Amino acid sequence: MCSNSSLLVGKFLCLSLLLFCKENDLFLDNHWKLSRTRESNFISPMTCGSCHSKQLNAWTNSAHANSFRSGIIWQLPKFSHSERENCYKCHLPNKMQIVEVNINLDNPKINIFRNSFLDHKDFSLSCSNCHLRNNIIYGPQPSENLKEELHGKAAPHKIKIQHEFDQSKFCANCHQNASDGKRVNNKLLMNVYEDWLESKAYKENKNCQNCHMPNRDHSFKGIHDSEFVKNGIQFQFIRFEKKIKFTLRNIHVGHKFPAYSVPRILIYVKKENRTFQLDEIGWIISLDLQNEIKDQRIQQGESFQKDYDIKEIKNLFQIKSNQLTNFAFEIWIAPRYHYGKIFSYILEKEKHITLFEKFHLQKSIDDEIKSRYLIHKTNFSF
Repeated sequence: MCSNSSLLVGKFLCLSLLLFCKENDLFLDNHWKLSRTRESNFISPMTCGSCHSKQLNAWTNSAHANSFRSGIIWQLPKFSHSERENCYKCHLPNKMQIVEVNINLDNPKINIFRNSFLDHKDFSLSCSNCHLRNNIIYGPQPSENLKEELHGKAAPHKIKIQHEFDQSKFCANCHQNASDGKRVNNKLLMNVYEDWLESKAYKENKNCQNCHMPNRDHSFKGIHDSEFVKNGIQFQFIRFEKKIKFTLRNIHVGHKFPAYSVPRILIYVKKENRTFQLDEIGWIISLDLQNEIKDQRIQQGESFQKDYDIKEIKNLFQIKSNQLTNFAFEIWIAPRYHYGKIFSYILEKEKHITLFEKFHLQKSIDDEIKSRYLIHKTNFSF
């Protein structure tokens, strides 16, 4: 059994992110409800990829293809079947896979089965979750590119066209909490769709798909991709006599940046082999998801600015004020930062932890570190 403190933190990870569909539209409401109710609502993405190879190749390295991994898996033995459903809803919405996972989770003799899931793309958010219901394939109006790929031939299956596939509401099922969802300082943990409704992008009729699925691209790029972030955010360091001014501008991201409490922008100053962290920017909340520490997220068209005193920077490195020295100012994006903090805390504090939990907690922490990347660097001498 887990201690009360670590169990509380662990359960909040999934149960606090209860994602309920706010959509009043009958199609979307029924569409997502049917996702997990029938075993026939699944076709392996490899089968789809036999014709849709471009989409399969893009999806394979996407966050959707990696939706069911160690960060979710380690928690599941602590939950009842009904509690697990709140995680499965977006991370593994396939009845066939849910049944198999639950059988293995409930069998104490099977301990390592989950490792194979980490590399098995059937255990993820895949083609069927969006496109297949009751043996009917749904999708948007076929593009000219698809018509060209078919070379004038008839498609091997029928498709029921739904314009909702080109609307932001389609994504809200997993990227927007219901109004009665978990709040911190009266802010929903996931409020991306509502943030978008207040953005410049919404006023310009730009939806989620325009940015995250341009030309129907299925790589679903977001904060994990450096080039994607560079296209939406502007970073700048400017040297003044006694300070370095840092500016972060949200130019094109059609919602707050970062969107959730999970990612961070980390500011470092480096000199040779020594490094100091100057800042941690984002929506920073306590590990138990109860209290807000600070919220520095930036809505589209807005900026975040911070001054760093040159004298204080030199003091960090114990350098005399009149000694000319080269410094590097770096900006790193940490897409899974808050998860890493929570998992590290549990791994350190929990005394009664299973080998299974330890394995997946450590893998989640390692994956968080690997997900970080350098996005900007400026050198100064002062």
